Amino acid sequence: MSLRLFRRELKKLADYSLYVVTDDVYANPETLTRKIAASLLGGASCVQVRLKKSDDRPFWTLARDLRHLCTVHGVPLIVNNRADIALAVDADGLHIGQGDLPPVEARRLIGPDRILGITIKADRPETIEAALDPRVCPDYIATNAVFPTGTKETEAIGPEGFRQAVETLQRLCRERQIECPPVVAIGGIHSGNVDSVFRAVPLTAGIAAVSALLGEEDEGFTGRETLKRAESFLTAIDVARDGELSASVHRRLRQILRRLRAPLLDPLVGEALTEGSIPPRPLVHHMTNTVVQTQSANATILAGCAPLMTTNAEETEEIASISSSLVLNGGTLTSAWIDALAIAKRLKRARMEAKSGGQTEGHVVPFIFDPVGCGATGLRTRTFSDLVGSGIVEVIKGNGGEMAALARSGGYSGGGSVETRGVDSLGSVEDPTSLLRAVSREGRGDLPLTACMSGASDVAVNDAGRVWAQVDGGLSELGLMTGSGCLVTALQGCFAAAEKELLLSSSEKETDLPPYFASAVGGFVFMKAAARLALSLDLPSVTEGQREETGRGATGPGLACGRAYSFRHGLFDGFGALTPALMRTLSPHITCERFPD
Repeated sequence: MSLRLFRRELKKLADYSLYVVTDDVYANPETLTRKIAASLLGGASCVQVRLKKSDDRPFWTLARDLRHLCTVHGVPLIVNNRADIALAVDADGLHIGQGDLPPVEARRLIGPDRILGITIKADRPETIEAALDPRVCPDYIATNAVFPTGTKETEAIGPEGFRQAVETLQRLCRERQIECPPVVAIGGIHSGNVDSVFRAVPLTAGIAAVSALLGEEDEGFTGRETLKRAESFLTAIDVARDGELSASVHRRLRQILRRLRAPLLDPLVGEALTEGSIPPRPLVHHMTNTVVQTQSANATILAGCAPLMTTNAEETEEIASISSSLVLNGGTLTSAWIDALAIAKRLKRARMEAKSGGQTEGHVVPFIFDPVGCGATGLRTRTFSDLVGSGIVEVIKGNGGEMAALARSGGYSGGGSVETRGVDSLGSVEDPTSLLRAVSREGRGDLPLTACMSGASDVAVNDAGRVWAQVDGGLSELGLMTGSGCLVTALQGCFAAAEKELLLSSSEKETDLPPYFASAVGGFVFMKAAARLALSLDLPSVTEGQREETGRGATGPGLACGRAYSFRHGLFDGFGALTPALMRTLSPHITCERFPD
């Protein structure tokens, strides 16, 4: 899936958080493209090709190569100054400064669908006036260098000067009654001073970086150092914006998706980052219901894992020895499912005891559980409550009615008026965080259980780690799909399979989050990001006029029913297209905090 197919829609969602800019000093063709690839794997969300001293052919060649790379990663490629090269390589946008094309002419040349970025001068209000010309419609604004930099001979304005420039821009926008464009800071910024930029302007849209990312020595280049720089830089940006815990969640999600995507995104960098050997896809064992088997298997493949769908008790033990996670979906509650579950529970308990006794290094497969229909029948409630109470589940995810039934079975008296009818949740949960904390506390056992509830805003709680997260951005289209909640659980299983490997890795196991908490949150984020990507395709929907013309009645789910299956196809395309950078671009807002002591 290429950004070029829906450029008009996605340019509105462009993420400038970590904006990589090339420079003549770091233009070694042998390593620059791979440095950019490593930056993208580390979280860079936008790339600008800038070569002030280059001839046309090398400039065009680099832009062409980066065009392909950025398309694969799903991030915009911006060309500095050269509108002709931007059009020649079909770049996503153009950036101009004060000595370049007039803004009006630049917009005329590249058209309305491409990104146009403009550098303004803080001490020259006329440059802001030109940028705000109604014929220009800039997509973002950059200012003078904030700190001294070796890539440009300009006077630094400092964080205070940056604040004043942004305030002037905002004032002029208010006077014109137009929306203020996003503002990108540039010039000598690195992970150690980025917080001062956000203290000056909390709503800074992004940070442009040159030497802070690309300054790694070329000799012996592997990409690891560039990736680490990008990761540290973006983490510092996230901390300045949303705090330590939210930054930790984003960082862990990048690491997880990089494990699943890196070999596919860039084989050369992927091999370097995995020390020459690309690991196989993690195997996810699904004991799931018959309604969603096919779509869960497809989602697992598109997320980057290998699915195995079976509830045969006779092969449960053998599969447990090779799988990386187990997704337990109780929608089809048969005797075979219950028998296979009993064996899986026994094996998990035995492995946990062996690990605690030092008899094994710990191939403990995480259990991801979806208590479908809990509360609808006594059998479901008893079976699912017993599983949670056994203390061997890492993640449980259900709707409001299902999670309330679990909590009440353990003695919780709250939950509001919510109840389960079939597999649907009716009513509302008054305090989802408290309810989930009760479930998490009940199922702790020897493992820190993360309890999750899907809804308009998804919530995840880990009582042992005293942490909770909320994922905003409910989408009504997902409610028209059978099994959309089951897909989230399948995605959580994929993320947990990758996170298990990270937890066993000496280089990436350190985190201040409970094990598999990020995977639980990641399933929601990945689902909503893919859904936003599907909706960005602007697929046709049925209007009232079309209903009258085709003779269709006005009954049914509503106007969106005309695109339910086209949306489904777009959603699965999104599962396959999401990269670490594109998931970040499309991610709903994540709030993550600790419970008070």
